[in-house]
Amino acid sequence: MAATAKRLPISQVLVFEQSGRVLWRRGAPSLAGDPVSALVGRYLLEEKGGGQRAVIGEHDLHWRLVNECGLVVVVAAPRTLELDWCGDLAEAAKRKVAALARGAPDARAALRGGFDA
Repeated sequence: MAATAKRLPISQVLVFEQSGRVLWRRGAPSLAGDPVSALVGRYLLEEKGGGQRAVIGEHDLHWRLVNECGLVVVVAAPRTLELDWCGDLAEAAKRKVAALARGAPDARAALRGGFDA
């Protein structure tokens, strides 16, 4: 019996460098209103607030900084669903990203190999 992928109500999960280069992304290729760019401009670049959650447009975004690797993990979900576990998913992804990227010469390859394997 072939394994089937579970479909989660998450719009997008992505990992990018603090410089902005996306290393890994799953989910919708783009989100209406580009909430991730708004997140970067409004919260991450200006370092506003200590929160790790923002509602931007139609999306609820949870992010975690992986400071030791210079990476950012973002989980985006439709805000209408009010999913209370997106922060936990972002935290788990942060731990996985940190473990995979730590000491890897090519973080992008390490993430693809670790998440997509």
